Amino acid sequence: MSVTVCEHHGKVGADQICSHLAANRIDVSPLKLKVIRCIQVVMDDDSTERMRLSLFYCGKCVEEYGFPSENSEISDQRFNDMERIGPFTGVCYLCFRNLYNL
Repeated sequence: MSVTVCEHHGKVGADQICSHLAANRIDVSPLKLKVIRCIQVVMDDDSTERMRLSLFYCGKCVEEYGFPSENSEISDQRFNDMERIGPFTGVCYLCFRNLYNL
């Protein structure tokens, strides 16, 4: 998870959302919001951690980038490909989740 500085919440974790959602150019109900999750394993010398990462996007991204039309969990490689292909940006996870009642 990345970190951002929110004008309301200060330094917090960031959700990765598509540029369409970030620009508020489209109206997406929480039921139409898409989320892809991935469990990534992070290893260092002393420990192994499992991190759950998410990408949030809209139906327009499904059409434009061929992203999955259903919420699902995907492989590390597919997650990284989607993150690289799509126009994602980090936003305050508290503001975003409050906005969409997540």
